[in-house]
Amino acid sequence: MTQGESETLRSIADAVPAALWSSDRHGRRSFVGGGWRGLVGGDASGPADRRWLDAVHPDDRGEAERRFLAAVARGAPLTQTYRMRRNDGGVLWVQETMRPRSDDAGRLVGFAGAIVDVGDLRAGADALRERAHASARLDAFRRSVLGLVDEVLEANDVAVAHRRVLERAIEVIPGAEAGAILVRDDEGDGYRFDAAVGYDLEHLGTIRIPVSATAFGHGFEGRTPRIVKASQMRPELPPGTERILRAYGRLDEIRVALVVPIFVDGRETAHLTLDAFASDEAFGEESVEMARVFAGHVAALLQRRSLESELRRTAYEDALTGLPNRAWFRERLDRTLHAIDGYRTRAALVFVDLDNLKPVNDSLGHWAGDRVLREVADRLRACARPSDVMARMGGDEFTVLLEGPSVGREARALAERILHAFNDPIRIDEHEASVTASIGIALHPSDGVDAEELVRHADIAMYHAKLGGKNDFAFFTPAMQAAPLERLMLEQALREALDRNEFVLEYQPRVDLRDGRVVAVEALVRWDHPRRGRIPPGAFVPLAESTALVHPLGRRILQLAVAQASEWRDRGLGRVRVAVNLSTRQVQHRELVDEVREVLASARLPASALEFEVLESAAMNDVSGGVANLWALKRLGARVALDDFGTGYSSLAYLRDLPIDALKIDRSFVARLHGPGGSDADLAIVRAIGSLGRELGLRVVAEGIEHHVQLRRARDAGCGEAQGFLLGRPVPASEIEPILRSGAIAV
Repeated sequence: MTQGESETLRSIADAVPAALWSSDRHGRRSFVGGGWRGLVGGDASGPADRRWLDAVHPDDRGEAERRFLAAVARGAPLTQTYRMRRNDGGVLWVQETMRPRSDDAGRLVGFAGAIVDVGDLRAGADALRERAHASARLDAFRRSVLGLVDEVLEANDVAVAHRRVLERAIEVIPGAEAGAILVRDDEGDGYRFDAAVGYDLEHLGTIRIPVSATAFGHGFEGRTPRIVKASQMRPELPPGTERILRAYGRLDEIRVALVVPIFVDGRETAHLTLDAFASDEAFGEESVEMARVFAGHVAALLQRRSLESELRRTAYEDALTGLPNRAWFRERLDRTLHAIDGYRTRAALVFVDLDNLKPVNDSLGHWAGDRVLREVADRLRACARPSDVMARMGGDEFTVLLEGPSVGREARALAERILHAFNDPIRIDEHEASVTASIGIALHPSDGVDAEELVRHADIAMYHAKLGGKNDFAFFTPAMQAAPLERLMLEQALREALDRNEFVLEYQPRVDLRDGRVVAVEALVRWDHPRRGRIPPGAFVPLAESTALVHPLGRRILQLAVAQASEWRDRGLGRVRVAVNLSTRQVQHRELVDEVREVLASARLPASALEFEVLESAAMNDVSGGVANLWALKRLGARVALDDFGTGYSSLAYLRDLPIDALKIDRSFVARLHGPGGSDADLAIVRAIGSLGRELGLRVVAEGIEHHVQLRRARDAGCGEAQGFLLGRPVPASEIEPILRSGAIAV
């Protein structure tokens, strides 16, 4: 918890009119805030551990301790009432409510509770006892009220308790035939029906009564109840509300109403209304006094609801962002998955992890990190649909739960909106923080049948998106979970290598077989590991391609190649093209063309200086717009070559429609041209490809030339260009510069 969150929690605890406490799983408690001083006096921090029992009245101490320890042993909630002694010698009745707290794995970690003064309610009950003994006529009233005391205090559902209070009031108050309890809503300028007896609550619960109409248009003077007759009722109601009240609230039948305002913490919070249909004189002073007592029960219940709501908000709301927290989200996820089990509705869990929050905390302080987290929460709210459920899981992690028949598509759209939302930096006074997100998505039930499994798989997918270069999203696949630890460690090492700029390029020449002129150099990536030395691409490129790390790696290769080509041009080393390899995933990447355009612009290099080599399968399998990307690169002015030609689809129809300039014959065919006579079949294939290239106006390149006989036979077969160890091995830029100066290699 950040310092800001702790201060917020402390201010909440100080403001609550109760003694709030928390404990470990053994019941060792400590008090939070200054509520203890308000109850019994003394130190504002409250007693530690079990010394709270010292304040419990000796007659109640044993039972209070027994019930408390029993609840701790069971890990169960508890509500109990007992007496406490104040430091000034006074005695007060209190009600204590406690609930267990669990960690993310469901293990009990402790308890949270509150102790609130209920002396007024008990005092009212005591006064009524004395009154009831003095008058046999009020015996039913006495039994009703006394029965309500413990019943109300022990009730777990306030709405049910409200109805019980209302039923008892109508049973014993002279003249009462029906009634309702109206509670002020969250907006504060209207009331809603919370309980009703003698009316159709289902329909009444759909309406909202304006403040001006709750006392039937007459208002109140202070806290005095009013007896309002039908002839005086002039409520200001919206037409729709009035129709419902007349149809289901029997408004035209009411002859007289007794309306008692209910105040909680000095605020008019609710009304108890009792109605009579038979007489204009149904209610007298006795009825008013009885109604006051029942209204007191309602006030106590509302205060309890307020305290429980505050406790629940403290337990289930993230104080920094206002979003639900991890504990609440896990409960909601459990309920959601259980509810949709067996139905056509599906669920998707979107796991969002911020990429660059630590530098903000390190450079500006945690106050700035808190500002970023609040802004992130606001942007996530703007991205989500009203029906989506969002939470802060802790630190810089957020989750969004989606439901519906097509959540896979909706989750993808949400992830794209979130990534776009972080394009703009976050302002922190005079500073700017560039924060991105890595997002993992898991679908129910295919990726997880319960909450724990779904969260774990979404987390794994997020981790793969982060390893892939951050600022991206990934759907969970079983292959992600099956990755061995060594593979995950290598992925992490690759990511760190990118951060430390450990990747370098070597260059291999490609020559024109007519005169030996160097027409291009192919950029080949190497990993310059600080301990293991120079690592060849075969040891890490396949892994990068399978984890989406190929995107940042490919961008780094492009940046290095373009920078080197620009330097060579500035130094007058000719206008040789630099060939850059693109993986299948790069070809299909939605931002490929923009990245190429941006890198070229930053180096002030024309696109004609580049040639992109793509695998035959990548170009001919048009997934996610791969062919469209190749055409866009072609329109920029770059050239495109099909690499390893002859081992993939080899469809002539595709060759006709693709934006390619060259065919690079796979080295497996060229290798068998060596030896006496060579391989007739392989020679025929090379000749066929050479003839095909000439017919289509394409350059044909023989790869893997290592012997003079291969070079001669490739030339005889119609290949116009060649590349291989015989003509030059891959070397660092400084070692290939003499070749670029001479401009040719003897062939």
